[in-house]
Amino acid sequence: MHKNPSLRLHIIRTLTSLSRRGAGGLLLAGFMMIAGACDRRPDGVLSEREMESLMTDMVLADAYAQTPEGRGMPDSVRRHLGESVMKAHGVDYATLDSTYAWYGRNLDDYYKLMGRVHKSVSDRRDRLAGNVMRAEGQMANDIWSAPQHITFSPLAANEDFVFEIGGERLSDGDRLEWQMHLSQTEEAVLLLGVDYTDGTTTVIERTFRAERKPKLTLASDTGRVASRIYGVMSVKRKAMPVYADSIRLLTQPFDSTTYQNSWSQRHYYGPRSKVKPAPAPSEMTDSVVVDSMSRDSAVAASR
Repeated sequence: MHKNPSLRLHIIRTLTSLSRRGAGGLLLAGFMMIAGACDRRPDGVLSEREMESLMTDMVLADAYAQTPEGRGMPDSVRRHLGESVMKAHGVDYATLDSTYAWYGRNLDDYYKLMGRVHKSVSDRRDRLAGNVMRAEGQMANDIWSAPQHITFSPLAANEDFVFEIGGERLSDGDRLEWQMHLSQTEEAVLLLGVDYTDGTTTVIERTFRAERKPKLTLASDTGRVASRIYGVMSVKRKAMPVYADSIRLLTQPFDSTTYQNSWSQRHYYGPRSKVKPAPAPSEMTDSVVVDSMSRDSAVAASR
């Protein structure tokens, strides 16, 4: 069998490249050459699932090697790209050679294998496209309007960061999710609140200790209209500055479970005008009013 690792890697790369292009005949010829060049037959042969997984990663590694990023890698790294895939799958050259030889004698199984490999690569591409679409959809729900990077420095005049957004961005019952990345695991305090048009307020506050990705969630009131969204952030830093980046404020649809479990939220009710009670109805009196002077004159005349 071929003892030169570089030649083996070349065969692997050629195999993946040709399989991706559908060059089945030439690839089969390569299989037959490998099978004929082997002086001995290793006992180990990869299963269909193992070979499918290995070949899928080989195709993806070869595709990456053709990208500008891949072509920019040093030649030494490119030469060992296929070997790194084999190492990740726990496959050595002896097992790979034996498996290639077996497929060289079982052509129908080879065609089935390559069909599954192409489908696996296509499925991974579709999953990646789906993840990108979901990420773009999440960005559509991001209502953060302030800078996405905040610096908490000992030299700053104000230690707190405050933001405010119009309440029209929030529907009744929507959840707010405030999230970010911190450069250091310092103690951070986040406060998130919503004011409503009737004067009430919903507030949640939490202290994060040794967390690089703090996240705070508030469930807005389902029966009130938001007038303002606001938040306050403070960091108990030491001498070095603390940086917060990738800041987002996401709106999520109403979730009854989350709304019922929002026990840590606090609700404040603004001043309300005191309505005076209506006066009690007066006692019914006779509709005939007798003048006192007239009554005295009438009594005197009767005498």
